Amino acid sequence: MSLSLTPEGIKAKLLDDLCTKIHNEKTSQVSGRIKRGFLKKHLDDAKNECPGLTRDQVMNEYRRRVKKGHFNVLEQMCGSGQAIKDKTAHSAEQGKEQEEEKDSITPTVSLPRNKGGRPVGSTKERKRKFDVTLVDAANEITRQFMKEKEQASKVSSKKNGKRVVERMKKGRLDEIIEEVKKNRGLTSSTISKKMIRSRAEKGNTTVLHPPGWETPLSSIEPKLVAAIRDLRRIGKCLTVSQGLLLANSILEGTEAQKKLIEYKKRINPTASEEEVSKFGQVGEGYWRNFRKRNEL
Repeated sequence: MSLSLTPEGIKAKLLDDLCTKIHNEKTSQVSGRIKRGFLKKHLDDAKNECPGLTRDQVMNEYRRRVKKGHFNVLEQMCGSGQAIKDKTAHSAEQGKEQEEEKDSITPTVSLPRNKGGRPVGSTKERKRKFDVTLVDAANEITRQFMKEKEQASKVSSKKNGKRVVERMKKGRLDEIIEEVKKNRGLTSSTISKKMIRSRAEKGNTTVLHPPGWETPLSSIEPKLVAAIRDLRRIGKCLTVSQGLLLANSILEGTEAQKKLIEYKKRINPTASEEEVSKFGQVGEGYWRNFRKRNEL
């Protein structure tokens, strides 16, 4: 490269050369991509002439040129299509007619890869399933512990002339916990022995659901969600007060309202008459949790 060129000129010429090489490499590949390490090799070769040149600078310049039509995109498409034709025709020798196979293949373009990530809501669903599995495991451990404890208590023996009731083997609860955790794939989780013993003493062998409660208004929430989404389609977004007005209008006179009143009376038995008169309506706390549950 000529020594009379300025650093900017050297960088511009290197960018031009590298963009051309990238274009030729993409055209020659069936996948439409450059090989791993292709650009790194050429950047290493250009370090002495332009040490500050980076991969991002080269690729950004290449994308800019493609966007402005500096390269013949149609030629690239045909080149990739021809490579696919050659490959397909070679494999078609074992069964299908080569001429039909060639005619059926159309040029293909490598599309940009979509961004990865989990589907919306999958993390919450996985956590919910994990919580359910953990509760079921605790239920199974409690039942097994109570069963073996009862069986041990029915066995007695004489020691020093006195009849003594047998006890479970020392460390048996630890063994039961580890067995159940292994069977249910919860080896990294912790299940408290104190909790199991406490439940066994109270005779509480089964918990029906993970911690938390279901809203008494679950039957009307689908209608509320549908109404809010219909309003959004016509460009109407609700404020908190407007949302509460809509929710209370849908709730009025329904079976869900009766459940709501019974629930509030149960958790707040000392409420005054004025407070009880408002038990049939929802407030800001409900609206906040409703939006969170339904991702609105």
